[in-house]
Amino acid sequence: MDTPFMFVAHSMGGLVVKKAYLLALQDETYRAIATRVKTMIFLATPHRGADNAHKLNNMQRISFAHGPKAYIDDLARNSQALQTINDDFRHVADRLELFSFYETVKTSVAGTSILIVDRGSAILEYKHERHMPIQANHRGICKYESETDANYKTVRDVLAAMVYELEEGVSNVKREFWRDQRKRLKGYLGIIETPEDDLESLQDCRLRAPGSCEWITSDAGFRGWRDDLCVEVPQYLWLTAKPATGKSVLANYVAGHIENDLNQDVSYFFFTKGHKFKSWLSVCLRSLAYQMALRSSEIRDVVLNLQ
Repeated sequence: MDTPFMFVAHSMGGLVVKKAYLLALQDETYRAIATRVKTMIFLATPHRGADNAHKLNNMQRISFAHGPKAYIDDLARNSQALQTINDDFRHVADRLELFSFYETVKTSVAGTSILIVDRGSAILEYKHERHMPIQANHRGICKYESETDANYKTVRDVLAAMVYELEEGVSNVKREFWRDQRKRLKGYLGIIETPEDDLESLQDCRLRAPGSCEWITSDAGFRGWRDDLCVEVPQYLWLTAKPATGKSVLANYVAGHIENDLNQDVSYFFFTKGHKFKSWLSVCLRSLAYQMALRSSEIRDVVLNLQ
């Protein structure tokens, strides 16, 4: 499954993120990556910087304190670039989770204090957008003194909540994907009764007599076979006994021992004389293929590609 992306951007970086996202959606080379972007978090991003001359002027003044920037001059030329980004982004924003932080403390610039990006510019005002004030100036909104900083905790908690939502979304997608894969396997292989049902019924029989079957783990022949399970050459363990003496119950115990104690995958099938489906070799082979495909994506792809 494709891992989702989250962008966290400060100030003008938020505009760059929006523009990059728009360009990626329009380019076939990067569209697959763009569709994996699920969340954007903005820290004092001037979404409407060009709509208000005094805000744009404030941004220019703080930028010039660190040296003039060409893109600031471009935005100063009456907003066309920024307006275009906003207009285009509005049409695709519904597919994203959006959260905007805005500053509430003025920034000292060239002997005066000004609010670089106020609430009206820092918020997109989309219905599904969430936003929150931060008690910091334009620089401090993304810089924190320590983990105990109140602003850090606020941003951290929002990030954690957003990550949790992404994980929940991924889990739901994976569950749906897995449900579809299992359904396709069952249909193609003709699986009517799930193998787990047999295992559970035999488990119930064994639990009625605590300690039963455990003797086999002390048997030298069994231990030799078990310890050689990882070798490339297949090893077989043949157990024989009279009818109705507990061979299936013992096999159930062995399957559980290998899976739970040795942490290895196990596929199984219990033949039942006279049963409509459980007495056929073809049903056994299809059941084993089904179980192996559930545990291995490579085998699953091979099986499903046979359709």
